[in-house]
Amino acid sequence: MDSIIIEDVQSIAIGAFVDNVIVINNALRPLAKIPFPCRGKLLAVASGGTVGSGLRIELTHGQKKVLASSDMRIPTVFSPEDPLDVMADEWYGEPGEMLALRVVNNSAGVLSIRYRILLEPLYDDWVSGMPYGPLPPDTLVQQRSQSIASNTSDVNVLDGLEFEQMPVPSLLRVLMTSAAIGLTRQLYIEQQRIAPPSAISILNRMPIDPFDETIRGVEVAENDQQILQISNSTVGAIVVFWKTKSKLMFRQ
Repeated sequence: MDSIIIEDVQSIAIGAFVDNVIVINNALRPLAKIPFPCRGKLLAVASGGTVGSGLRIELTHGQKKVLASSDMRIPTVFSPEDPLDVMADEWYGEPGEMLALRVVNNSAGVLSIRYRILLEPLYDDWVSGMPYGPLPPDTLVQQRSQSIASNTSDVNVLDGLEFEQMPVPSLLRVLMTSAAIGLTRQLYIEQQRIAPPSAISILNRMPIDPFDETIRGVEVAENDQQILQISNSTVGAIVVFWKTKSKLMFRQ
C-alpha cells in the first residue's frame, strides 16, 4: 500500500478565514477523506507576513485537533523543507476521517500558503472494511513567533491558548530559539517550577525538532496549566520562536 501525498499552494485574501484549504482544489478534494489507518505529517510555509501578523493554520483529522493556531516559517525559497518546516508529524488518522487544514490571514495583504501532507499507511495489506488494532495517541503541537517587549519579566506565552491545558495526561516537550541574546525561559506546571530560568539559543528561526529542544519529558496531568514564561532583560524588543509538543498518554 502506497503513501498519499497532498501538496498544494493557495492564496489567502486579506482577513480571510478558510475552513479547509485542501478542498479549495477540486483535484485534492477526494484525498481529504483518510482512506486507511495512517501516520500523518504536515509541512507548511507562508509567502510573507510579520511577527504577530500573517497566516496561521490549524490541522484536524475527524474531531481531533493536532495543530492549534500556529505560525509558519517564511522561507527565501517558497517551498516546505523537511525537517525545517515540519509542523506536526506524530498523529494517526483513521479511515473515513476528514482532514481539515484551516487558514486565517490576519495581515494587511494577500498571502499564500504552500503545504504538504503525507499519509503513511500503518498496514501494508489493509483493505477497506478490515479490522485494525488501536492506533497510537496523537502528539498535539502549537508553534508561534512572538515579540517580547524590553525589560519585561515572566510573560506567559501559553496564556489563553488552546493547548495551555491538555485533555488527558501527556508528556511535554518545548523547543525554542530567539532572534537575539537577552531572553530567558522557565516552565511551571501549575505552581511547580519544572525548569529554572535559562538562556534561549539565538538561532533566529522557527524551532526544528530535535535540534532546538530545550525541555523534554515533562509529565503533565489532565487539565494542569502549563506556564511557559519568557523574560527580556534588554532595552529592545526581541522575537522568540517557540513550539510545544504534547504526546498524549492515551488516545482520545
